[in-house]
Amino acid sequence: MTHILAVLFSLAGLAALALSMKRHQRDIIGRRLSERDQSLTRAAGWFSITASLALDMVGFGPAYGTIAWFGHMSIAAWIVVAMLCWRARLN
Repeated sequence: MTHILAVLFSLAGLAALALSMKRHQRDIIGRRLSERDQSLTRAAGWFSITASLALDMVGFGPAYGTIAWFGHMSIAAWIVVAMLCWRARLN
């Protein structure tokens, strides 16, 4: 269960960070976000990534938790990149 939650937190964080970038905003939501919304989205992304790391470290210990976190981040990054490529082809 910890693995699933960590991947979901990582996925949400990386998706939020992608959404905070002007380059991906049109592909994801079809418009530009305001500076305030970009800042909030970026903060939410970093919070979610940090929560994923904390969840892994509490669930698996500091050593294995860090290793598991890198794996979870890799899975989430692959999913976000695949979705961005897919959305870019639709537009």
